[in-house]
Amino acid sequence: MKLLQGLHAVLALIIEIVALISFGYFGASFFSQRWLRILGTTVSVGFIIIIWGAFFAPKATYPLPIAWMIIGKFLILM
Repeated sequence: MKLLQGLHAVLALIIEIVALISFGYFGASFFSQRWLRILGTTVSVGFIIIIWGAFFAPKATYPLPIAWMIIGKFLILM
């Protein structure tokens, strides 16, 4: 059982990292100048980190009811 919990945690971390990378790419894809690409990446990833930490993290500041948490996680990670 501990092994499955550990694998679940590792898989969740990998999915979250891939989501952050894709949001960073999304933020950079709007601009052609290098400094704007860096700014777009930083803002989009920072926004997602703040939203995730406030509402969807296991120790969230403002935890949502479980139904909204599942919907929100699904939308952010997809």
